[in-house]
Amino acid sequence: GGTRAKESCAAAPGARRDRPARSTQRLKELIARSHAGPAGFIGRGYSLPDLGRLVRHDLPQGGPAEIGGLRISGRAGGGNVVYLPPDGLGRPATIEMSAGLRDACFVFDADLTMAPVINAHAAGQLAVFSGGIPSVGHGGKLSLTMFRRDQTFFWGKGSTSNGVGVQLCGDERFIAVGDDCMFAHGIEMRTHDMHALIDMGDGRQTNQPASITIEPHVWIGPHVSLGKGVVVGFGSVIGARSFVNRSIPRFCMAAGLPARIVRRGTSWDRKSEAEPDTFLRLAETAASVADRTPLPPELDPGHPSAQSVALW
Repeated sequence: GGTRAKESCAAAPGARRDRPARSTQRLKELIARSHAGPAGFIGRGYSLPDLGRLVRHDLPQGGPAEIGGLRISGRAGGGNVVYLPPDGLGRPATIEMSAGLRDACFVFDADLTMAPVINAHAAGQLAVFSGGIPSVGHGGKLSLTMFRRDQTFFWGKGSTSNGVGVQLCGDERFIAVGDDCMFAHGIEMRTHDMHALIDMGDGRQTNQPASITIEPHVWIGPHVSLGKGVVVGFGSVIGARSFVNRSIPRFCMAAGLPARIVRRGTSWDRKSEAEPDTFLRLAETAASVADRTPLPPELDPGHPSAQSVALW
């Protein structure tokens, strides 16, 4: 129970508290190292955990091991750390390490309702899971594979999942999920097509990996695939079995293969019946969050870009 988890967490070798200001600044610096530009996600709507309330542990270089509900397996290099709540995790999480993993950081916030399984393979990786709402009923399933160096995965506060598979490819790429998002089951997010496409004229690879941003308060329906480089805007809804290979603006409903906007000026609520002022609250919140969504003309219904294809 909670007592055993607390004892396990407190007694683990290498456990220590960081000074709040310094540790939180370190987390911001880790994210900003390669993601501080316009495509980055530091700011309002992407709530960072308070590292001063968490306990820092050095990850063992070999498993199996367990620290405060975190299961660790495999073998890795040195310098890897994890932040956990003092009472341990409410749901078990797993890190499966590879030999190339070193100088990585994993953060699991208090009240986390996720149960992620992380496969970590390279140096400088950062995965941050902000806290959730314990009363939310959802599966909390997420599988994350991080292949290359200096990658970042961020899961926002209060965001929920019933089954997401994430593959991060490409050095210094990130996937950021804002606060209060809702993911159904059977969802895939990939920053790459997994296999190279080559221009036969000059030999260039034409499908380089690219980061993904899901802005706050987005609802992703079941069996949706999200491709490299997309941004899904605040408050939007993606219909079931869609393939998103272009960015979606804020407050839109999109669906299809590939996804196209089917309705603008729309959003959603977790409740089955929305409160009368919900739309005002959403509009006010959206105005305070930086808009990272491009608005290319291809997103308009009937545009000839419908010839785009899904590679996976």
